[in-house]
Amino acid sequence: MAFNPDEAAIVSLLKRERFFRDTSQWDKCRDEFHPDARKTFINVSWFQGDADDFMKQSQRRPTVEQAIDIDHFIDPVLIQVNGNRAISDSAIFITRAFDYSGHEYELGSRLRALSRFVKVDGEWKMLSLEAIYIRDRLISTSPIAPKENIVLDEEKMAFPKEYRWTAWLMSIGGKVTPRNDLPRNGKIEEVRMMVERNERFLEDAS
Repeated sequence: MAFNPDEAAIVSLLKRERFFRDTSQWDKCRDEFHPDARKTFINVSWFQGDADDFMKQSQRRPTVEQAIDIDHFIDPVLIQVNGNRAISDSAIFITRAFDYSGHEYELGSRLRALSRFVKVDGEWKMLSLEAIYIRDRLISTSPIAPKENIVLDEEKMAFPKEYRWTAWLMSIGGKVTPRNDLPRNGKIEEVRMMVERNERFLEDAS
């Protein structure tokens, strides 16, 4: 397959954006998105809105300095370019280390992420980041703290299995109310509509 500089630039953009977010480099993270926040849209477990508000809210959430480690590993699987527009479909794995009742645990979440892009002054910028939840898991990183020590009550069990532990961890943090309507693997029609919406955006490139 011939080298495509646009595809390579978008892969680099996607990886940079997640890296800057994980390392709290907010100005650099914001620069990966379209300069006009009104044209941007982000929909993830704890947030729905534009890029400016996403940066502000992200800075209020726990960071590495507050003893909560979050790492995103992104693999852009499919990138399609049409003129000055592009879309991507990526696999993401998120790990999050945290303490609970004096023991160490790690949450692992597998997602699919859809994004739209447009060229601004010759450079690709992100317009959107929409997550589709596939599954998550909670493991103990200490032999004296098995996962079975954490019991989900009836309310937490009501969350979809694709992000049940993610919702539990959000709930014990107390700052964000978990959503029960996130795009997920079990809602095939909604996922298909998201994909088709991005494909229409690509087709409408000037």
